[in-house]
Amino acid sequence: FLDAFNRIVGAENSNIDIVLRPYTQNKLHLQRELWTAQKGASAIVISPSGTDLANLSEKQTLVPVILLNRTLPNYSYVGFDQLESGRIAAEHAIKKGGNSILLVSSPSLFGASWRGNAFADYCLQHGVNLEHNTIRAGYELGKALVRSNRLKKVIFCTYDMTALGISSALSEENISVGKDVQIITTSSSDEDLLAYSNPPITTIDLKFRDLCYMAMRLAMDIATGRASYPQEISLHPSIAYRTSCPM
Repeated sequence: FLDAFNRIVGAENSNIDIVLRPYTQNKLHLQRELWTAQKGASAIVISPSGTDLANLSEKQTLVPVILLNRTLPNYSYVGFDQLESGRIAAEHAIKKGGNSILLVSSPSLFGASWRGNAFADYCLQHGVNLEHNTIRAGYELGKALVRSNRLKKVIFCTYDMTALGISSALSEENISVGKDVQIITTSSSDEDLLAYSNPPITTIDLKFRDLCYMAMRLAMDIATGRASYPQEISLHPSIAYRTSCPM
């Protein structure tokens, strides 16, 4: 987000004051400035919890609010298509692994369950009965899969740190990632993290950096009257084929 902040500040010509204000999850309602009418103002709320969203829904803010990767009626949002990311991953997984696929999801992370469900639904529609694991610690899971002889041809992770852990564990067991087992992940991290891992990991890029930039752009446009409120902006993910699961 700070990278997007720097990009937008360099590109913006209007005289706009930008305030970065931390808040505690589940206590967004204590940010009273959101419910105080201010002309020429807007706000971006990052990572609101379910409780925060409920408070926003119960009492509409007086300042126009843009939700980053969250949706609520009567609020603007900028987000990526969670369901499309799962579908793209499933298409490639079936192509490479057929009926031998393991889904590793992280239900505690917002959006990961949506991506996992979309992945599973697409596989089911195409006659693939995949195995599902909800553990988040990828390294330990990788070791356990080897010990129990439960490895599949393709492993899809909804969280990129899990994929890195699994890849590391398999490599330590002399299992070639990209040949013996193939790994796909969705990612909102710095793209270089996965592009230069060993081996480089095939990624559904959720374009989080672009997401943050567009949220900042929309907030400025709403504050200056250049854009109406509310608005909905959805980004399409893309796949980067790498060694862990090539095209």
